[in-house]
Amino acid sequence: MSNTTATAYEVGHLYEVDPGTLKIGANVRSDPRPDAKEFAASIKTRGVLEVISAYVDPDGGLTVLRGQRRSLVAAKVGTPTGTVPVRVVPAPEEADRIIDQASENLHREAMHTRETRDAVEQLAMLGVSAAQIAKRVALPRATVDAALNVTRNPATKDRMDATGMTLEEAAIFAEFEDDPNAIDTLTAAWEDSWRRRQIPHIVQRLRDERAEARALQDEVDRLRA
Repeated sequence: MSNTTATAYEVGHLYEVDPGTLKIGANVRSDPRPDAKEFAASIKTRGVLEVISAYVDPDGGLTVLRGQRRSLVAAKVGTPTGTVPVRVVPAPEEADRIIDQASENLHREAMHTRETRDAVEQLAMLGVSAAQIAKRVALPRATVDAALNVTRNPATKDRMDATGMTLEEAAIFAEFEDDPNAIDTLTAAWEDSWRRRQIPHIVQRLRDERAEARALQDEVDRLRA
């Protein structure tokens, strides 16, 4: 891997480049969303993990072909090394540029929720704390906590995989996994598309009932003592 002290860039070579020197070329994606906080936090902490593709422009500089979002965010927040990896590619024909950029964005699949959950679980098993997972993977802490709550309950984890629940939805079931009646109530609401919208209210009622039952038991124990 070469650095930017090279006098000329060669096609096919990989360079470490100051992101502030990269030029952003035309792109079919007009809104790269460089203000996404989690993505910016990841770039700042871990750097650019996916190589940027750029071609040599008439002035001898590098113009970004693929990776404009990575380039913009790296230039804005910085990286641990102060540089980003850039592979130099041939300057494309305009039609090829549009086709490649459209294909890259249209056919990109986001990670499935269960894949995020499993990654969090694996990190936790390696001894990485919830706070460090949130910081180093640039995930909201609430997402990390939900993933850990779900993975602690095998029944909830299986239910999530079988039904396609989000982490937040599965975490609700994890909270009540020790209460069969509550699980039956939640399951009936989940399976009814109209009642599903009422789940937040049902959850609050179940929490209130649980708190009342605990308070009553505490009073019974006190009187018995």
